[in-house]
Amino acid sequence: MTVWVAPGIYHGGFKTTASGAAAPSSRIYYVSTTKWGARIVPRATGRHQSAWDNRGDYVSIVGFDVDGSTPGAGAAWRIGLYSGGSHTHFHGNKVHHIATTVPCTSAGGAAIGVDSYYQGVKGKVTGNVVHDIGQAGCRFVQGIYISTSAVVDSNVVVRVAAAGIHLWHDANDVVITNNTVSRSTHGIIVGGGDFYWRTMGADHIRVHGNVLHDNFYGVAERGKTGCNNVYRDNFVFRNTVDWSLKRCVTNINTNTSTANGRHVVPDNSPCLDQVCPAF
Repeated sequence: MTVWVAPGIYHGGFKTTASGAAAPSSRIYYVSTTKWGARIVPRATGRHQSAWDNRGDYVSIVGFDVDGSTPGAGAAWRIGLYSGGSHTHFHGNKVHHIATTVPCTSAGGAAIGVDSYYQGVKGKVTGNVVHDIGQAGCRFVQGIYISTSAVVDSNVVVRVAAAGIHLWHDANDVVITNNTVSRSTHGIIVGGGDFYWRTMGADHIRVHGNVLHDNFYGVAERGKTGCNNVYRDNFVFRNTVDWSLKRCVTNINTNTSTANGRHVVPDNSPCLDQVCPAF
């Protein structure tokens, strides 16, 4: 089933619970007919702290603009797109100005969250644009937050209070590839802690081909991690601290490619030479 959503303004703070099935033709798709044309905004009043809370399995949410820049008098959004289901896919969305007015507490927040609390697994977060998330200096608000198995690929993440991409809780078996993260406190955090169901820590994480620059930290391991994490072919530069990894990591290539003294970066980075897009 595909739910086509026409361009327009839609009030967020809702939950979807229907599930599809494994076959591609049996998934449930929610699709903005024009990319970023269907704009989800806060209600004038409301109590929900997520713009869109999905609990269904085999669900794809594609092409929406989740805009928290004009909060109403109700509860401010801490989370833009959230999934507690399995095999969910957030693709091609723009999520911005989330948790910019909420108190900075351990309740946290994120633009996009894929969570294991309801035992969801195998999420995908691909091709999204995330920017202006959290209040400056708040270490509890993330860009893309993963606490289960997942693929995080080809996202652009700019100006996040804490980490552009953060693995925590039960994160394991995660592929992080071809993302650009800039102007955030951390580019990527790989770690586990405050466990829901597992106690192994973040292990079997593949971090390949990402562009991380002009953050405080580029790539860091925190909390509990395994020794099977692989870091290859990443472009990590112009961060205050480029790498902060635990000693048991052995499969790593931290070199930044240069040519004639200049950084050679894939075309997927929009934030070079101190110029970031305004979106």
